Amino acid sequence: MRIATDARLDLRARCEAARLVLPDDAAFSHQTAARLFDAPVAADSRVHASVAATVEPRIKGVVAHRVRDLGAVWEHGGLRTTSPGRTFVDLAAHLDFPNLVAVGDGLLRVPSARPSFVTALEAGTGRPGVRMARRAFPLLNPRADSAPESHLRILLVENGFVPDTVNEPLYDEYGRQWAKPDLGFRIGLALEYEGAHHRNQPRQWGSDIARVLDLLRRRGAHLR
Repeated sequence: MRIATDARLDLRARCEAARLVLPDDAAFSHQTAARLFDAPVAADSRVHASVAATVEPRIKGVVAHRVRDLGAVWEHGGLRTTSPGRTFVDLAAHLDFPNLVAVGDGLLRVPSARPSFVTALEAGTGRPGVRMARRAFPLLNPRADSAPESHLRILLVENGFVPDTVNEPLYDEYGRQWAKPDLGFRIGLALEYEGAHHRNQPRQWGSDIARVLDLLRRRGAHLR
């Protein structure tokens, strides 16, 4: 396999290259596994892999994590990865609480992922970050659409305001969906997160807000 020195490789290509020199039992883990699972985590130009070996491989561009046990290894898109739950516990030692919840929301969206969380949390006793992971797990919600939405939800929860719904559609009397608020409360309150891109597009911002206000007025909502 030959790659030009100035080639710009995406994550999958870098993983494919790394596995040529990693031990056969290695599994992509930490930030790399999270990104392969499409969970929101900060980009890292390095490839992270966990190995059950006595000596950590030293490979340029690869962060090798030596572990006693990899747990149940998944195959995702043809690549060996730690399970979503194990990835969550691994990252608990490296992320703050809001970002751990955000990546956990994303990992929990992976089909059939939930049992792997339970297993990894039970097996993680004594590991760095596992207490925070256990605190975060009951707060995860796979319906969150983005990390900022997860951050907003956790900010509310930690201040005693627990949303009743997350991205739950609202329907009119004819069964037609008329809204899908980011966060909803049974008292008739809904919260929407507006991304930073709106600051750079004031016309779009105004248009979006006007559309929402008009929709609420037509539904008879009281605006405050």
